[in-house]
Amino acid sequence: MSQNSAMDLHLNGKVVLITGGTDGLGAALASRLVEEGARVAVCTRLAVPHLITSGGGAIVNVLNTGARAPGAGSLPTTASRAAGLAITKAASKDLGGHGIRVNAVLVGLVASGQWRRRADAAGQSEEQLYRQLAENADIPLGRVGRSEEFADLAAYLLSDRSSYVTGSAVNLDGGSSPAL
Repeated sequence: MSQNSAMDLHLNGKVVLITGGTDGLGAALASRLVEEGARVAVCTRLAVPHLITSGGGAIVNVLNTGARAPGAGSLPTTASRAAGLAITKAASKDLGGHGIRVNAVLVGLVASGQWRRRADAAGQSEEQLYRQLAENADIPLGRVGRSEEFADLAAYLLSDRSSYVTGSAVNLDGGSSPAL
C-alpha cells in the first residue's frame, strides 16, 4: 500500500469535524479522511450535540507525548497535556452511552509546518533538521515521523474499524516515550 492510497476504513460518507486542521497534522488528517471518502469540515467545538443527535461518532484528541511523561522545562504545558488525557478518559465515559467514542493520539516528533518554518528560519533543509532532531531525541526507529502516519492512525481511530476502542491514548513517537 502506498503512502497516499486509501485504507478502506469504511469512512465513505461519514461526516468528520476537525479543529485545527488548516496546517500540519490537522491538514494531513483532513486529506487522509477525504481520501477515505469522508465529508470533512475543518471547524469549532460545538460538535458534540450534533454527534449525539446524529446517533454517535468518534472524537480524537491530539496531545503531546509529554501528557504521560513530562520533560524538564515543560511545567507551563504539562498541566494542560495531562488534562487532555483526563478529558479524553472522562469524555469517553460520559459520551459512550450516546455512541460516541473518544480517544487520543500522543504525538512525539512528527514532521509538520512548525518544523518546516524552524528549518527555514535556521537556513537549513528540512531533511537536515529532521535528522538532527531524531538523533537528539534518541528515537528508537531512528527518524522523525511523517504527518501521513499521524493521519493514518487518527483516521483508524475515527473509523468503525476501531468501534470497540474508546478512552485510549496511543503514542505516535517512534518508541521514544518512556511511558506506555
